[in-house]
Amino acid sequence: MEYEITIDDTPNVITYHFLPATIPHEQRIKVIEGYMERATAIQNARMRRARQENIISMIQSMIFPPVILLCIGVAIRWVFLGFRGTPQGQN
Repeated sequence: MEYEITIDDTPNVITYHFLPATIPHEQRIKVIEGYMERATAIQNARMRRARQENIISMIQSMIFPPVILLCIGVAIRWVFLGFRGTPQGQN
């Protein structure tokens, strides 16, 4: 069976379709259009999930280090104050 290679060159995407050469042109176009809709939906879902993961990771890396440093600083101050709730002389 012979196959014909069709190249679909849309913006940012180059897709190669391997279809039997015996299929009429109109039917090939329908097959390609159906494939492209599904492929585009899958790619968009993957990109959306990757963006969400990157945003969550970025927010975590922006919030957690300062909070951890603040907790360490408060703990060190507490130790230097002698494990009391308030400094001496402020009772």
